[in-house]
Amino acid sequence: MHGFYNDTYWFDQLGCSSPRVVVWVGDPATCADAGADLFDRLARRVAERGYRVDTAGALAKLGYGYRTVLDQPVTGYGAYGNELAVLSVDAFPVAGADFCGGGIFLQHRLDALGDLVEHVDRRVQTLTHHGFAAADLRALAVALNGRGIDRIVPVGQALTFGRVWDGHDLLQSFTRRVVVAP
Repeated sequence: MHGFYNDTYWFDQLGCSSPRVVVWVGDPATCADAGADLFDRLARRVAERGYRVDTAGALAKLGYGYRTVLDQPVTGYGAYGNELAVLSVDAFPVAGADFCGGGIFLQHRLDALGDLVEHVDRRVQTLTHHGFAAADLRALAVALNGRGIDRIVPVGQALTFGRVWDGHDLLQSFTRRVVVAP
């Protein structure tokens, strides 16, 4: 839970790789139970860490939640105080440019990990995962075929900065090379 909390709340969920959408893979009952467990534990972690959303952030989150209810097929809205809200959606969710952060998640269920491919585009930078075999994650990367997702990392490493970021080798990008032709 520590890693998911850090991925989310270090930058008030406004970091470029902070999680916004939680996708559950599996049967409906198991996914519903896992979601309830995850968000209950996250709410406890938020309270333990003393994270607080200011009034402006709480109002922005409330407005974002209500707009999402109007614009997307929301089937559930779970509020865990001002610091955490979860909107369940029937169709694959879109966390648009007006995303407010501060601990609001869209959640959706898929039957199989491969079903994610049709919903990914270049705007999706990072996928954090938990409970998938390396072979399944490699198969997903191959199926994506460059259409999106630059990083597939375990939960807790969404904000871990490395030499390769957004699909670019930063050392190569920021290193000047001088070529001398004889």
